[in-house]
Amino acid sequence: MGGDPPGGIDGPEREPDDALVPFLRTRTGALLDAFDAHDPSERCWSWSPHGGDVAWALRRQAHEALVHRVDAEQVAGLEVGAPPVEVASDGVDEMLAVMMSGLPPWATFTPDDGGRVLVVASDAGRSWLVALGRFTGTSPRTGRTYDLDAGELVARDVTPQDARSTATLTGSAWDLDRWLWGRGPLDALAVEGERAVVDRFREVLVESSQ
Repeated sequence: MGGDPPGGIDGPEREPDDALVPFLRTRTGALLDAFDAHDPSERCWSWSPHGGDVAWALRRQAHEALVHRVDAEQVAGLEVGAPPVEVASDGVDEMLAVMMSGLPPWATFTPDDGGRVLVVASDAGRSWLVALGRFTGTSPRTGRTYDLDAGELVARDVTPQDARSTATLTGSAWDLDRWLWGRGPLDALAVEGERAVVDRFREVLVESSQ
């Protein structure tokens, strides 16, 4: 029984280990061929309100592949290679603006008075201000009521003076990108302000990226 699928539900037979990499390469090729067949400006389905065109899908797949490349390098005991600064910086923006932020029309975000985190990519000349608060509302589709800790990106490229943040995280774009995705250590960043706010921010990120 130990090898049976949970609940006794039959699933597809697992491919042999030596067939997995060739199979993944064929799927990657099929994905790239699909992208090559369409102009980035073409409209397409997206699960995110930020999306809706092929260019957004390209961006999402690029960052997805980058994060999982890090996973593979870490598991294999290899040095984790850094992407160009602009790619890592865009990864930070994608995590904060797309994965963490955004509300369905039936939900409300209410920021806290003291939960504001400034994220600064020192090598990219970019910054992001995140407000922490509560996500509340009832889904009309499922009837489920939500009251969750959440975060929303409220401003880009603000100065520390204008941000009025309770915590600030500063580092290279790549160190920030990895930490935001749970693939890098906090001690690679300079942390200022309230550590409890940073810890709460971490928990919100984990929930947002599931």
